[in-house]
Amino acid sequence: LYDGEERLGTGGSIYKNINNLPKIFWTMYGDTLLNFDILNSQNTFKKSRKEALLTVIRKEVVAESPNVKILNNEIISYSKNNSVENNFVDYGAMIFKNSVFKKKIMLKFWRMYVEKSSCKITPKTTHKPPLYQP
Repeated sequence: LYDGEERLGTGGSIYKNINNLPKIFWTMYGDTLLNFDILNSQNTFKKSRKEALLTVIRKEVVAESPNVKILNNEIISYSKNNSVENNFVDYGAMIFKNSVFKKKIMLKFWRMYVEKSSCKITPKTTHKPPLYQP
């Protein structure tokens, strides 16, 4: 996807080009080689009826700093800042329904979660966090 003259970031570029994307699509970090069952994750996502899925891995399995806090199957926070409360690492693969990017709230969500890498989910948050796939 092409941002145009102004750099929009991944979320902005997706938002701008949403009509060229399929109804369900993946985004993945370009600098990471992932080893997971993509079809299982995609089937889990489809069955969930959620609009987004974030793949994660338990912090004990990898040498990276955990950046996701999950309690009771809900994403509580996402932050690149080191926190002892974080119990998972963002695995670098996300799947979306394109309809979520047609909502202006999604662009705000993407910037909070991925580009700025810091978001606390509180009862006042106006969007639901994505499903996660451990």
